Amino acid sequence: MPLLPLQLMPAIPIDPKNIPEDLVCAICLGLPAKPVMTPCEHVFCSECILQSLAIRHQCPIDRCEVTPNQISDLRKGSLPWRIWAGTKVKCAHHIKGCAWTGQISEYEQHVPVCEANQQRDDEIASLKASVEALKRKNEDLEQKNTALLRRQQMRLPEAAADLFTGSYDYNQKTIADLTKLISHYSSGDVIKPGNIDSNKIFGCVEKFYHIFLRMEFNGNNFNYNFYHEMKKLTAACQASTDWFTRRQKDHIDAWVQEQGWEFEL
Repeated sequence: MPLLPLQLMPAIPIDPKNIPEDLVCAICLGLPAKPVMTPCEHVFCSECILQSLAIRHQCPIDRCEVTPNQISDLRKGSLPWRIWAGTKVKCAHHIKGCAWTGQISEYEQHVPVCEANQQRDDEIASLKASVEALKRKNEDLEQKNTALLRRQQMRLPEAAADLFTGSYDYNQKTIADLTKLISHYSSGDVIKPGNIDSNKIFGCVEKFYHIFLRMEFNGNNFNYNFYHEMKKLTAACQASTDWFTRRQKDHIDAWVQEQGWEFEL
């Protein structure tokens, strides 16, 4: 939870039951540290009523029309001011060990010398330093990540040479190589080299499927290893994002559905 600015941390009334209801801010339900009054004579915290009027020019209690420039401080020496000023309070940092008590009119002078408040300021300064350290660490990580991506991109031609030799003459023994090629360049972090012709790659996939169909109809020569490699190949094709056209993807999806492979993978 973010720490509140000091001016938003109200003093704590010692005897809240004896505070007149008319002196309680109807917005935050606390005793105002800096009380102000509306033309309709309702008392609020200065910050509370100004935030309310920024949304709607109405008194939150009786809905009378009120504008920010009509808000005034309690007149010093008036009865409402004397009742407010004489209210006994303790420091908002009482729970942290501050033993100060006094009249609420003296609270503003106490705040700058409050030891518990100084401790809070030290905590805020420590938090700010931690945030700055995290920002610097994040910037370092972003720079390292950018450098890593650039190195990966520089190695792409070498990786392409390992996976693609420039030939589209794939056969049953090298079908796994085609699957690896498509899978490798389906990752969002790896860019498919522009020198690979996607249409020719689709032609290779289509050729393998026709070989599989002929093999399927000729049960005596059925090759189970090729059958599993064919399923892997079509799965890689379906997972790819920038290899094939929509029409080509539709063909591949139809082949998978025709064989019922979507239920086997």
